[in-house]
Amino acid sequence: MEYFLRVAHIGPQTIVEISKARYELLGNARKTLVDAGAFEERYELLLGNFTAFEMFCAEVSTRGTLEREFRHEKWAEVLSAANRHTINFLTTARLFADNVVRDFKHLELREPFASAAKKTPFRCL
Repeated sequence: MEYFLRVAHIGPQTIVEISKARYELLGNARKTLVDAGAFEERYELLLGNFTAFEMFCAEVSTRGTLEREFRHEKWAEVLSAANRHTINFLTTARLFADNVVRDFKHLELREPFASAAKKTPFRCL
């Protein structure tokens, strides 16, 4: 079987023959880039939810110091919002931890990516 590369544009084409091994390496590179993009999106979501939780905690702390409002209704709202932020963060943390093991499984590494990912402290969730 023969493998070729060509530029994807209109006009004269230059076709380059490549080996099967080179073709497979290029195919894996594309998979790696797609996996890296998904990994980065999930990480950004995780950091965003953590930042939102931290901002919420800072706001509640500041308001508690300045306003001195101890009504039950107010603290029920604060507790509800805190629970929502916590659940959002923990859900994205679990999503990140579960999917990081599946990402990059097609790479041939000395140590499989899944084993390296499981060794990180983040897996304690």
